[in-house]
Amino acid sequence: MKKLLPYGKTVFAAAVVLAFLGIYLWAMFRPGVWLQDVFLYRQADGSFSGKDADFSYTMQLTRTEDGAEVQFALDGETKTYRILADLVPGAWSTPDVKIYEGENLLFEGEAQGDPGDALLWNAEDDALADGVNVIVNGEYQKSDLWPTCTWLYNVAIGGRQETRGNPGFLILMGVLALLLILDIRFPLLFWNLNHRLEVSGGEPSEWYYTSQRIGRVMLAGGMAAAAAAGLFVH
Repeated sequence: MKKLLPYGKTVFAAAVVLAFLGIYLWAMFRPGVWLQDVFLYRQADGSFSGKDADFSYTMQLTRTEDGAEVQFALDGETKTYRILADLVPGAWSTPDVKIYEGENLLFEGEAQGDPGDALLWNAEDDALADGVNVIVNGEYQKSDLWPTCTWLYNVAIGGRQETRGNPGFLILMGVLALLLILDIRFPLLFWNLNHRLEVSGGEPSEWYYTSQRIGRVMLAGGMAAAAAAGLFVH
């Protein structure tokens, strides 16, 4: 029974790691859309919702014969947008795009580029639809958190779909995990690789073992940082 105990701890640790990995991958590849620094998850009913440290966001998207209607709620305040556009499959541009907030016309012009990643161009003003948000004291103002015309068009008409995570960080996490596993499983592996041809019959010093433990902590910290960055860097 005592001989089985270490294996039981190993199985339990492996189960915990696999459970965490499963939850992490589920969060990373769950569909939705980014709105600035907030990810809005797609819900089972087709709506989108998300939150940051200060506000909550919800969006209900409805397709119409001439475009789409969007109800967007920011911290309890709701605005209704209508996007009118005749999207031609395979066309690089869509003329005569109109976007309303209520009865107020926000934009009238042309969409240029692939659906979901297009730019809105106002030919009359010879300018893009949306200006540049200025960040004050490192924070967005609430008035800047509402969706832009370009974002509304790409999501509602272009059908933009994203995932929260950046899969590239999984590669970095895998490399760091491999190094950590090799160092734990074969404690003298890296010492031999560095000094095997230089030392005959020698052994690592206490300083080496201390540095090795510090290195393992740094590798684990690097994996945690990569995991966090994988969910928030986009």
